[in-house]
Amino acid sequence: MRSCLLSLQAIFMDAPQEHLRRIFSMLEELGDQETALQYIEVVFKYIAGSTDKITFDEVKEIAAQAAPEKEGKIMTIAEELFEKGMKEGMQQGMQQGQISTQKEVLLRLLRKKFTLSEEDSTNIQQVDDLERLNKALDEILVAKNKNDVLRHLQ
Repeated sequence: MRSCLLSLQAIFMDAPQEHLRRIFSMLEELGDQETALQYIEVVFKYIAGSTDKITFDEVKEIAAQAAPEKEGKIMTIAEELFEKGMKEGMQQGMQQGQISTQKEVLLRLLRKKFTLSEEDSTNIQQVDDLERLNKALDEILVAKNKNDVLRHLQ
């Protein structure tokens, strides 16, 4: 229970490393190794998903110091979570890049074909739905006016 409370506190601190050390020490005291590893996994997921104030290397170092006999298993858990986070971050970054590119292309084409107001530009910049942006881009080829295109963004 104390380790759970420390986990909650850790994400709000400027330096959660000391809390993580205390958490690992407490979990090391658990007799059941499998239960301790399950708790460690939950703590990792919680801290990793809630703060960016601690790095993967810091977690490795803290785990090695606090629970040396469990270090290998702890690091496997940490590495899996780190890899999952990296993949999700890369996917999200790629999608945001695609959205940004589609907005730029749409704005450029609309400006070439029609007169575009500042408000229209701002509204387009606020769209984060790739499907709607693609529909608007498809429409620009046959559009008779800018509203034919812009209606796909609403």
